[in-house]
Amino acid sequence: MRAAQHGKRVVIVEKHLLGGTCLHQGCIPTKSLLESSKLYERVKHMEEFGIEVNQDSLFFNVAKAFERKKAIVNQLYQGIQYLIKKNKITLIQGHGHLVGKPKHFEIGIENGSTESEQTIFSNHVILATGSRPNIPKGITIDGIKLFTSDEILAHPLRPDHITIIGAGAIGLEFACYFQQLGSAVRIVESEDRLAPLEDEEISRQIGSIFDKRGIETMPGYQLLVEHIEHVEGEPMTYTLQDRNGEKSMHQTDAILFAIGRKNNVSALGLTSVGLADEAAFLQTNAYMETDVSGLYAVGDIAGSYQLAHVATQQALIAADTICGISTLPYQPERVARCTYTHPEIASVGLTEEQANAAGYDIKVGKFPLHFNGRSLIHGDSEGFIKMIVDKKTDMLLGTHMIGQGATELIAMSGFAIFMEGTAWEMGMNVYPHPSISEIFGEAAMAVSGMAIHS
Repeated sequence: MRAAQHGKRVVIVEKHLLGGTCLHQGCIPTKSLLESSKLYERVKHMEEFGIEVNQDSLFFNVAKAFERKKAIVNQLYQGIQYLIKKNKITLIQGHGHLVGKPKHFEIGIENGSTESEQTIFSNHVILATGSRPNIPKGITIDGIKLFTSDEILAHPLRPDHITIIGAGAIGLEFACYFQQLGSAVRIVESEDRLAPLEDEEISRQIGSIFDKRGIETMPGYQLLVEHIEHVEGEPMTYTLQDRNGEKSMHQTDAILFAIGRKNNVSALGLTSVGLADEAAFLQTNAYMETDVSGLYAVGDIAGSYQLAHVATQQALIAADTICGISTLPYQPERVARCTYTHPEIASVGLTEEQANAAGYDIKVGKFPLHFNGRSLIHGDSEGFIKMIVDKKTDMLLGTHMIGQGATELIAMSGFAIFMEGTAWEMGMNVYPHPSISEIFGEAAMAVSGMAIHS
């Protein structure tokens, strides 16, 4: 769309559906289901707000929640199709691969019919082939008892017990969803804490909240895939092993593998233009161009955060660069990372551990949500905000938040980092009252020990 706005003739080659994983098998469908399950959980506690609810009449209709999810996805999908037509972009359905670059890039397109195979030529190519769920060797996903996020989102499912392998964003979000539905949930993580990429204090907080809500958490364990046994109509049995080699047997109705995603870098014809095709991702410069002039890579396959908003930002940078428009380089330190658990987790910039490892002399400011009026009014006061600041310059290095509204509010710190903002400036900003956003000012003032409400 950006390249078309700049007057370029644009062709998209897409094997499946416009919108990719985020729209059809990721961000949008999962957040839709989480919204439904969170509302169901909230209704069960309405008496705290003075609203009397007959618990006997409450029922979560998983099929209807999936219908709502489908309607949201379809509406957004139609919007993308409209924008493609509006911008006069040519869409070719099929699998595209590089054939070579004698003068221009030669791209072969297969769509399953030999008669319909075609070749197109282009001065510039952007590879944006995304990723797919990572599946352990020896596992056959059947969509009945063994799942990835793709299969779990395809059909309504409400198991009595589910085991989730992996405690990153995907695993944590599905743990919340199924627990709110009423399923018993066990989440297994090979690292020694949940949310292992987040600040350690955030990890401890979400672990404590999950334990309190009855989600069984097993950090420091790994699944022995060769020991999974299941008979139709009976619960599965499987074996876990801890760091000391101790093994334990467990039962479950379903296993969800949420152990990351594998980049779609194979079958792209990379060797035809002089690039290796066995790498986990494609190396690019800060303007998303590979070592081959005119060939760009964006999104998951470019090796940064596997997030839709990262892919969008990188695509805009690549398109502007191709069109000769001045633009900013990709800056991963400005990327907000969001996990839509209950409560939500959001972060941007460096963690305390990363800042120390990078050699910064830091100051830390924290503020708990239970001192925030809007959080108490909303009925969600679990969590806190934490700011990491360079002691020498007072510049914000990172912000980490767990709590209601975190995923909406984190962009405030992202913008502050972008503008090279300081803790003093964030503390002096005027925040509306009552609002959750006030915690940003309090945490910024807490950096120098001057928070008002703690």
